[in-house]
Amino acid sequence: MRRYDFRDDSGDEAGAIPPESEILGSKTHHFFSDTNPRFKLLFLSKSKFENDWHSVPHTHFFSEMFYVMNGEGQFFANNHTVDINSDSLVIVNANVEHTEISTRSENPLEYIVLGIEGLQFDFGPEDRGFSVADYRDAKMEMRFLFLAMLHEMRKPGSALKKNYCQNVLNLIMINIMRHKSMGISISPPRKACKECARVKEYIDQNMKSDINLDQLAKIAHLNKYYMSHTFTKTYGISPINYLLEKRIEECKHLIDSTDLSLSQISSIVGFSSSSYFSQSFKRIVKISPREYRRRVKTASFRRLSRDVVRHPQ
Repeated sequence: MRRYDFRDDSGDEAGAIPPESEILGSKTHHFFSDTNPRFKLLFLSKSKFENDWHSVPHTHFFSEMFYVMNGEGQFFANNHTVDINSDSLVIVNANVEHTEISTRSENPLEYIVLGIEGLQFDFGPEDRGFSVADYRDAKMEMRFLFLAMLHEMRKPGSALKKNYCQNVLNLIMINIMRHKSMGISISPPRKACKECARVKEYIDQNMKSDINLDQLAKIAHLNKYYMSHTFTKTYGISPINYLLEKRIEECKHLIDSTDLSLSQISSIVGFSSSSYFSQSFKRIVKISPREYRRRVKTASFRRLSRDVVRHPQ
């Protein structure tokens, strides 16, 4: 995956994260007429979801827009699962936990993703925080626009890349309004929530690393006690307990899918000791990791036995 980030005039990277992607009402004229639009394109990337990509649910402080160029898969967000394929457009609001996977290894998902700051989408009375739309009837226009942005970013040394891509984004927004009734509102950034989302995203991307409150406070540019309190108020869990839960989920995945020893899994996921791993696992899952592995193996054996009975050689 190659990702292109956009920088502010100061030279600071806008919205940088660790590398690895209803017709408008009375606000229509405000939305597009400003010389400096209220929403800002943070990055553009092209991704291909192959077998070496372990999908992990995550959030961003910005909205994201995916256009699927090829492949078949599923998009997960807010306890909903939606099938996606070529010419699906996925829009997900800021701070909505989501992920995506390919469902056929011979036809993996391939898409272009945009990160957009300052734009909040209203998806109607049953708002789930995201929307998936089929653009096969308008694919010529939409593919052209997304590929035009990607082509521009691949050009060497153009000083106008940022302006070009921002204006193409405006055209994409017009096409979205033409295609589907969707209310769009511009949300002013709320610093505390934005910075907490940055902390959450950092944990999602770096959960196997050694992470402490001091590091997270530096990332958020907030006092660590205020950051911890605000994070807990925003997400209903402290940043350290959120980190523990993410690590335990990864441990469960490794126990389910590998024969690595529990001590190896503990080390890989970032626990400082096997005993701390075991205590944390039991507190969150309610059984020990050894008992969890035993139950997983028993369940797998039972499934295998049933398959043999159904399909004898």
